[in-house]
Amino acid sequence: MQVASVFGGTVCVKDDSVPCAPCRIDASAFMLTILLNNNDYSNPTAVEWEMEVLIKNIKSFNYVAKYQETLPAQLKDYNWDLVAKIQKIYDDNPKMLKLKIDYLSERSIPD
Repeated sequence: MQVASVFGGTVCVKDDSVPCAPCRIDASAFMLTILLNNNDYSNPTAVEWEMEVLIKNIKSFNYVAKYQETLPAQLKDYNWDLVAKIQKIYDDNPKMLKLKIDYLSERSIPD
């Protein structure tokens, strides 16, 4: 696996729990790329998925972390089911680090 292309700010943390254990990656970022087809057939679906699933869920996740809570004008509301699930996890694990998610969306070169 190309660690540098998936994780950002990586540090190898030595793992002595078992002999010959690989190092554990301690990263400050995780990067994900979702490739969608750019054609007349799939673009309307891709745009809808991006707004109603990807961006809505990222904004809902960040709402719990109190990070970039504003919604784009096209979105009417957060994914409240997801907000409740994430909030319960944080409530049950008060020492858990609250993650923040940023995204870059590029539907096509003309955008």
